[in-house]
Amino acid sequence: MHTQPRFMDQQRHRRGFSAVELLVAAAVLVLLLGAAVPMMRRYMRDGREEKAMADARMIAMSLQAFHDGLGIWPTRSSAGVDGVLWVLGSGAELPVVSPFLGANPIGAWLTDGEHGDLLQNHLGRNAPGGHAEGHYPIQGERRWRGPYGAMSLPLDPWDRPYVVVVRSGMTIHASRFQRMFVLSAGADGVLDTCADLTATTDIDERDIGVVVSNRR
Repeated sequence: MHTQPRFMDQQRHRRGFSAVELLVAAAVLVLLLGAAVPMMRRYMRDGREEKAMADARMIAMSLQAFHDGLGIWPTRSSAGVDGVLWVLGSGAELPVVSPFLGANPIGAWLTDGEHGDLLQNHLGRNAPGGHAEGHYPIQGERRWRGPYGAMSLPLDPWDRPYVVVVRSGMTIHASRFQRMFVLSAGADGVLDTCADLTATTDIDERDIGVVVSNRR
């Protein structure tokens, strides 16, 4: 007498989830994904910013080690003349056009064919402009003892160069180029830090970087 109801219960159980239950489950999944995606994006953004800051610190330490050893900042041209370069950038190749958005002149200085060079030509290879003929001294107390830091200095996490306005290390201007920073333009690709680099210039909060030299 109880066989029929028990059999019907088993059949209902075997049919699985109802359409309403599936819709509820799908709605819950959508809500979970909606919360997880922004969290993942923030996590990735924070990770990239932390990587950029770590790279900037590493480059700053390498530049300081160079200065401690030679008593000058790396501003030498391929002809061996000091005080020529204004900007150094990381990466394996010097970009032909500015890799940055906006109108900050730092990007133009890096790529104008006269005032820019690769960091690794000075810190890693002792070959300013890619030419060993203009190398820094390799004998005497004040000599090149590199490589300073990694042989190949990386691009930032957004595939743009880190830049250093080494002009700040050799200028005699009364008010400009008093500070030297290692800078990444960050996710937006815009260098927002003022290129004048006066004694009161700070790294813009939209950029990522560290102080290398401060003349104030």
